[in-house]
Amino acid sequence: MIHKTHVSFALCVCLAPVAALSYFGSLNLSQETLMQFIAAISLGALFPDIDEPQSKIGQKFTAVSNLIKMLFGHRGVTHFFIVPAILAVLFLIFLPANSTYIALGSGFILGYTLHIVGDAFTKSGIQNAFWPFFKNKTFGMLPKEFRFYTNSTVELKLVLPLTMILCGIEVYQIFGSDLKIGNQNLEQILNQILKALL
Repeated sequence: MIHKTHVSFALCVCLAPVAALSYFGSLNLSQETLMQFIAAISLGALFPDIDEPQSKIGQKFTAVSNLIKMLFGHRGVTHFFIVPAILAVLFLIFLPANSTYIALGSGFILGYTLHIVGDAFTKSGIQNAFWPFFKNKTFGMLPKEFRFYTNSTVELKLVLPLTMILCGIEVYQIFGSDLKIGNQNLEQILNQILKALL
C-alpha cells in the first residue's frame, strides 16, 4: 500500500467504533484527545515503512531507513506482528495515567498493527508476519487473486477513495460539521480531498 492508503485504512478501522459510540451518544472524549489519537494512528500507520528509503517516512529518516533496509530488507522485521505486540506489552506495563499519553500510545500501536494488516491485502503479502511462530509463511488477508498490487489502479481508484470516504463519514459523525482545521470547516476539507482523488 502507498502511504495515503495506509493512513486512510488505519483511520477508517480505528474510527469506526469511535463513530459508533458518538452516534449512540456515549462518547466522552475531548476533541483534543481525539485529534491526538488520530495523529498517533496516522504516524503508526506510516512507521513500519521506515524500512524503505523511498517511503514517506523513510525519506524523513534516510540514514535509519537505509540501515534497516540493508539489515532486514523491506517488509522485514518492521512488518512482523511481534513488534506492535512488544510495544503493546510495554505500553500496558507502563500504562500512563494521562489521557494524552493513552491516546498517543494506543493510537500508534493500532496504526502500526493496521499497517501490517493493510500490506496483507497486497499481492505480495507479508513474509514471516507471525515470526517467530510461523517462519517462511506469507500472510495474506484474502486469497491472492483477490488482493491488489501496491500503487495499482485498484488501490488508487477503489481502495483509497473508499477508505477516505468512509473515514470522512466517521470523522463527520464524531466531530460534526463544526470541526475546523485552520479556517476551513469539515465539509470544505472533505470536498478538497474528493476533488484531489477524482
